[in-house]
Amino acid sequence: MAEKALHQMIAAYTIGCLDKENFIQFMNYVLNRGDLPRSEMGELQNVIALIPSLLDLETPPAELKDQVAKRIIEFEGELKTKVEEKPKPESMFSKISAGEEQLPRSTESLNQPAGQIPKADRPTLIQQPLYNSQKVNNTLHENVYTHQAEPKKKSAVFPWVMFLIAALGVIVVAFYFNSINQDLKTEISNIRLRLSGLQKEIASSNRFLNEHIDLIEFFNYKNVEIVNFQSSETASEFYGKLLISFESGIGLLQLKNIEPLSNDEIYQLWLINKTNSLSVANIMASPDVEYYKISNIPQVDKKDIRLFIITKENKAGSVIPQGKTYLFGTFNGSQNKDAYRK
Repeated sequence: MAEKALHQMIAAYTIGCLDKENFIQFMNYVLNRGDLPRSEMGELQNVIALIPSLLDLETPPAELKDQVAKRIIEFEGELKTKVEEKPKPESMFSKISAGEEQLPRSTESLNQPAGQIPKADRPTLIQQPLYNSQKVNNTLHENVYTHQAEPKKKSAVFPWVMFLIAALGVIVVAFYFNSINQDLKTEISNIRLRLSGLQKEIASSNRFLNEHIDLIEFFNYKNVEIVNFQSSETASEFYGKLLISFESGIGLLQLKNIEPLSNDEIYQLWLINKTNSLSVANIMASPDVEYYKISNIPQVDKKDIRLFIITKENKAGSVIPQGKTYLFGTFNGSQNKDAYRK
């Protein structure tokens, strides 16, 4: 290392103003057992130690001394109260102390010989402590209220923010599920209405099938013939219809608006051909029954049939038509009803 640079580093190291890069370089030089003029470093340290003795002492007024002492006592009390109320890490005070010790110094004045320091630039003993105390006061004030008050403020606001967010989320979820619930209720109500309608339709279809099962099954037979009956009385609403399958020997009689019978009376169906009258069926008619199945149709030629009639006879039945004729009809239309009225 150059001799001039070494002397400059020793001077800067002695007064504590050596920067990081030069400090590392200087320490490497020392650790590597470089040639170090230790006597020069000792002399510089002695000179620096004598600098305070070169300062002029000034005696402050008595009232100023009292004011300073009073202010220091008040400051210590305030500081103690703040520290007790709002404790802070010890590192804060260590940083403040370190910062105070590392206050910038004028290296130019230290590099000059002691006898050449201008008197006007020399700091007095009374000025330096006041300046440092004020700086410490300001630093403590900023650190106490900046580093401790703000976290408490944030910690007090943060739970409320989280609570509001959670409450808003609960409201949104509740509204969503309530909407879904209402839609489901509406859909269930509509399904119930449709189901009720289907049940009514099924019940109506079942009633129709039960009431007309004989009619539906009858159309399975071949060559079904139809006889339309008319009432023998003009004002009567009594009418009927006869379905006949001669090949199967089966018939189905429909009666509507029948006149009531006594307990010893029946309706009797007759087939009248060219030669005689044949009894087809005895019918115990009832207002609740519309279709009556006839299982024994006489085997006669359709061409020989002149007429079908329904008469009211005794309960035991009759061999020939004797009672009053209520209905009559043929395949090809009605005949003169007066000719067959009893």
